[in-house]
Amino acid sequence: MTTTAPSRRALRLAAALTTLLLAGGCGRGSPEQRVASRGLQPTGTTQPAPPDEVTTSTEPTTSSTEPTTSSTEPATSSTTARPKATTTTRPRPTSTTSTTAEPPAVPVCPSPVLTHFPIPATGGSPGAVTVAPDGAVWFTYPGTKSIGRLGPDGQMTFLSLNGGREAAGIATGPDGSIWFTQAPPANPVTGEGATSDAGIGRVAPDGAITHFPLPTSAANPMGVPGMGAGASAIVAGPDGAMWFIETGADKVGRITAAGVITEYDLPDRDRMHSHPQDITVGPDGAIYVTATLRSRVVRIDPASGAMTDLPPPGAQAAPFAGITAGPDGALWFSSTGDGVGRMTTSGSVKKFAVPGTDTPRAWPWDLVPGLDGTVWFIEEGGARVLRVDPQGKVSEVARFTKGSIARSGLQQLATANGAVWLAEPGGNSLARITCG
Repeated sequence: MTTTAPSRRALRLAAALTTLLLAGGCGRGSPEQRVASRGLQPTGTTQPAPPDEVTTSTEPTTSSTEPTTSSTEPATSSTTARPKATTTTRPRPTSTTSTTAEPPAVPVCPSPVLTHFPIPATGGSPGAVTVAPDGAVWFTYPGTKSIGRLGPDGQMTFLSLNGGREAAGIATGPDGSIWFTQAPPANPVTGEGATSDAGIGRVAPDGAITHFPLPTSAANPMGVPGMGAGASAIVAGPDGAMWFIETGADKVGRITAAGVITEYDLPDRDRMHSHPQDITVGPDGAIYVTATLRSRVVRIDPASGAMTDLPPPGAQAAPFAGITAGPDGALWFSSTGDGVGRMTTSGSVKKFAVPGTDTPRAWPWDLVPGLDGTVWFIEEGGARVLRVDPQGKVSEVARFTKGSIARSGLQQLATANGAVWLAEPGGNSLARITCG
């Protein structure tokens, strides 16, 4: 909690009163209370080595499970991936160093080092990213019906998804499994191509892939029917389950390690389309979802599923996009076309402008805890990674080739092992930022 310092007028009155009481004695000043920032510090963990010359691409055999409901366990089956090796030439990464001209008022990453890892494949672009316990970086690769893995040794491999599905969000589970949302590609207007085969995928540590169909396949009638359920962002919950959003269906889902799926309707689902965009675990252990078209953040009790709208109705808010739990014990969000904001778990909101935007419609998008006690975020349609400190001061971390990090979906950033990873959809690369 941040305590506001006394006003100058109050200090002057207090000083005058002290003078009278002490007959000429005087005192001045007041203690300042500072917010303690719990920043992620570099751990010295070995980072993935830059790609060399050859990589192996794998196409595992996959399997599907029967449809589930919210109360019964699916009969799941899995097939261990047995890769067929192919070789491709991989370009070497390039590194650049970017320094911040105006650092925030907390310990900063002094010389951010940016390294690019070109993807040796075509036909797609990287979307969401996550980091596994072994240091491997996993990413969705829309357009190819596959997900990719950049190993600690610098080798990049791909796993094909069955049923013609595309992966959207991706996250690491408590047991080290990689979980991802997936759906068949569909025309968002006509619905052509949409089927009931949307679901959640899981890659076990041994490489076996399992698919869990969603109980809900249709979009909310109040929205765009062609979207289908639209499973998108996903996160590991505090209860050992994975939580995800269904953007088209206006639902929040929970899936256990055994594949049992429970769905929760977002508030006002029967009256309007919320179009949820992102999901995170808050500092209080609750689940938080951005309900973009309702200009709300929804808090979900993971034990009961009870939902609360934040900020309360009537509070000023702009459409929300990304959200993350910051190192200062608050929630930080990006507000489409309206800067970034800080929200307490009680719903108190402060907003901060993002200066220096040099690209039309380049606004804040995905956010993660940075490497220096600040929150880092990217610009949709822009070419920058920026940071905001607990007091709201915004500064630049790194600058990319214009358009290289144009949005391909949320969850384009991930923090782990003293590095921030991000997807460069416009450049068909992954990128790593470390502190020099």
